Amino acid sequence: MKLAPGSIETSFGTYVRSKPECITDPDVIKAVDEYKRWVAQKFLAMDPGMLDDIKKGKASNRLGENLFVSIKVDGEFSLFVYDSMVTDGFKSYFCNSSSHRVHAGMKVNAELEAILASKGITSTMICGELFCAPGEPADFSGRARLFDLLRYTRNPEKQDDIDRIGFRAFDVIRVGQEPWNRKPYYERFKWLKATIPEMQRVAIIPTQIMKDVQVRDYYEQVVERGGAEGIVIRNSETGKGYKVKPVNTLDAVIIGAVAGLEGSRIPQDALASALVALRYPDGNYQLLSQVGSGLDDATRKALFARLQPADQPGYIAATADGRAFRLVKPVLVAQVNYLDIISVNAYGNVVMQPCLKYDEQANKWDLIEYMPFVRLISPRFNEVPLRDDKTNNINDVRVAQVEGLVDINLPQAVVPTSVPKATLLARYVFEKGEMIRKFVGFKSNKSAIDRFYPEYVIYAMDFSTGRQEPLQRKARATNDEQQFWQMLESWIKEEVFDKTGKSLTRGWGVYSQFDTRPEPIELPELAVKMKKK
Repeated sequence: MKLAPGSIETSFGTYVRSKPECITDPDVIKAVDEYKRWVAQKFLAMDPGMLDDIKKGKASNRLGENLFVSIKVDGEFSLFVYDSMVTDGFKSYFCNSSSHRVHAGMKVNAELEAILASKGITSTMICGELFCAPGEPADFSGRARLFDLLRYTRNPEKQDDIDRIGFRAFDVIRVGQEPWNRKPYYERFKWLKATIPEMQRVAIIPTQIMKDVQVRDYYEQVVERGGAEGIVIRNSETGKGYKVKPVNTLDAVIIGAVAGLEGSRIPQDALASALVALRYPDGNYQLLSQVGSGLDDATRKALFARLQPADQPGYIAATADGRAFRLVKPVLVAQVNYLDIISVNAYGNVVMQPCLKYDEQANKWDLIEYMPFVRLISPRFNEVPLRDDKTNNINDVRVAQVEGLVDINLPQAVVPTSVPKATLLARYVFEKGEMIRKFVGFKSNKSAIDRFYPEYVIYAMDFSTGRQEPLQRKARATNDEQQFWQMLESWIKEEVFDKTGKSLTRGWGVYSQFDTRPEPIELPELAVKMKKK
């Protein structure tokens, strides 16, 4: 790989850290995203207590007999890409999953290249964990920390900062031109064992094969007594996987609440779920999670009674069942337990969470904008749910509690991004009794500032009081204007026109019509009612 000068973000000696634009092979980013989505992200977080139940025979669900159990390394999931045929540039590089950043020119690259060349392997893609060895001198068997890797790879000050980067392989998805991702895991693991020797900087991730009843003792050995971050359990036969880590805790302020429903287990005067947030140094609030489990009935009622509603909420958050959280004054600080934390979802997209501003004088919440942030896996209230010794100041509930746990840059201050407003291009509304179908087409005007914004969007709303779900919404998008208009017309004709495409389906009429084109969609005269409010 030859890197364009404009793509390099960090360089030190032969080491470079580059933007994802430098990757010319589309299969690389596709491979990273698909592995993260279909394999890594499907590993479920497991409470260590479940291992106790399995060992004692109390668990209803068993994990299996021949499990691959490995030590979890606190690093960054990366794909190692190697092509010995490259003559102009780097023969190998690492591509991470969170931002597709490229790392090349390190000792760990050179060692892996030498290993593969000695085995006669000309190209491959290997999944593993890029990590930073602790200690002086570097101890590649010591407990690694993600924040060290991020610090040294982004801002190296000396050669040793780069030389202490190591790699622990745990999967292979391509050898030569042959895809290996569909092969059974035991075959892929066997290939790794035969290919990669146990070295300091480069090795296979420590892995044992055992029965599920043996996993608890192994967890105690490597995590509770050995200090490892956790363990990863993989069933090669079923494809299921689990990540087991100690339960983590952080302090967050409660900013919203929803009560129980009439007739449900949680009564209407008790807390069903809470919204919790952290604070930036500038005082603004970053939504962190919804938390509901972990409380007994008496605590739910007592906690709910202490919440003070915000009189003028300028932001609305919804529960999983569609109810609105009532935003409250940010007074109570909760202890929240969680099993894991992520900054990228199962589809490879960055987790976006709302950043909010609270006006104490007006007792009002307002949305600033959505920010790249994190999401907690399996959050629940601690056994001691509230920290009455803490307040919602920027230190006690600081956003920096999640820094270093995932690859994310946290700002000191949140500045609202100025983005162009959308332009309405067309709106068609049809009615039939108590049914309404609305089609709205607009130009976002945002694709130039963010490639993830489509330039043209069609939003369709279908409302019917007779359905179990009265309101249904869909959207379609494109970056081509001509295609946009074609999509709009064909969609409308699919939904409210008959098979001839010239008349509305029986019973449907036009409530309103707006179109910026000189020649809008031709509608039958008898159907046009053009009602006005």
